[in-house]
Amino acid sequence: MAGTFLHIIILTGISIALYYSISKTTLRNSLLLLTSLLFYYMLEGEKIAILGIIIITSFFTAKLLHTTHYKKYILFSGIAINVLLLLSHKYMLNIYPFHKPSLPIGLSFYTFQSISYIIDVYRKKDGTTYSFVETATFIAFFPKLLAGPLERIDSFIHELRKIHSYNGKRTFTAFKIITYALTVKFVLADQIGVSVDGSLLDYNSLSAI
Repeated sequence: MAGTFLHIIILTGISIALYYSISKTTLRNSLLLLTSLLFYYMLEGEKIAILGIIIITSFFTAKLLHTTHYKKYILFSGIAINVLLLLSHKYMLNIYPFHKPSLPIGLSFYTFQSISYIIDVYRKKDGTTYSFVETATFIAFFPKLLAGPLERIDSFIHELRKIHSYNGKRTFTAFKIITYALTVKFVLADQIGVSVDGSLLDYNSLSAI
């Protein structure tokens, strides 16, 4: 967990420095996507392929929703692929009783984020489209990949397409908030979680007090 904490801090610092050194919005968004994918690869290695499948499925489902008259069929197909990927990996945990494969980190989150994206696109009547980079960044954005929250596509894309100017005071305040929150999670909450998990494994020995 300490490594994860360090990864987040370092990647956030590098991302901010590079982000504000680039003026073009499309390049900034590409940077955010590459940073997010790098972050996930450092955590999960080759399991990033699952995230890739989710992203590609979401993007092409959205494309088809704009070009076909069979929108409901495309909608249900896109949702079904996401749900099947999620259930298949959760089901695998019950197949191997002695050597259980671990679930990819954030699998449930980015699966439901993808489903949310597909439904949002389906409901749109104005023909609004999103680029592959925008779609992928929406699903894989590393600051919320591990813990959420789920977000609607419009609010996220609005921020992606805005031209943000550097503000040192706001950046410093953001770093303080991020550092505090991550410290509480990894140093305090996760350590308490280890103790609680250990106790629950041997719950018969616990007293009522």
